[in-house]
Amino acid sequence: MKIPWIISTAAWVQALPAVAVIVRRNLSRPVLWIAAGALVTVVGDLISLVVARETGNNHWVTYTVTPLTGGAYLLGLAEWQPSYLERLTLRLSVLPFAAAYLALVFFVEDMTTFSEFSGPFFALVILGAALWTLLRRAFQPSINSITRADWFWVAFGLALYGATT
Repeated sequence: MKIPWIISTAAWVQALPAVAVIVRRNLSRPVLWIAAGALVTVVGDLISLVVARETGNNHWVTYTVTPLTGGAYLLGLAEWQPSYLERLTLRLSVLPFAAAYLALVFFVEDMTTFSEFSGPFFALVILGAALWTLLRRAFQPSINSITRADWFWVAFGLALYGATT
């Protein structure tokens, strides 16, 4: 089965955060968490490709990888929160997010097909956390140019990712 170029391109584009870390050598904790989440997704896509060729049904790989990706993204965004309480809240949200995601997968989803409930839940959580980060950081008085800040581009990218997913 030939995979359409648009799907292959979408899969490989997910590797860009990890490539950006290597090229720019930005080893800050939030950037590393985001790159790790993206890398988990790329590895999951590669495993999905192999599983699809061998068994035909690879949806379970996505259901396995998504809570890991979401957790890494939330931990990365937590590092960019302006207050201790916000950082703590996002860090502590990782376990309830994973539990709710897995509950949707095991009790609601048909794991032999594409996600109807857990996927949109994942997308809304990432969208909400990214928009919160953008709104809270953008109005900080010490900000000179938000377009030069890594948090702006990463949170903006994650917001787009959540909105389009």
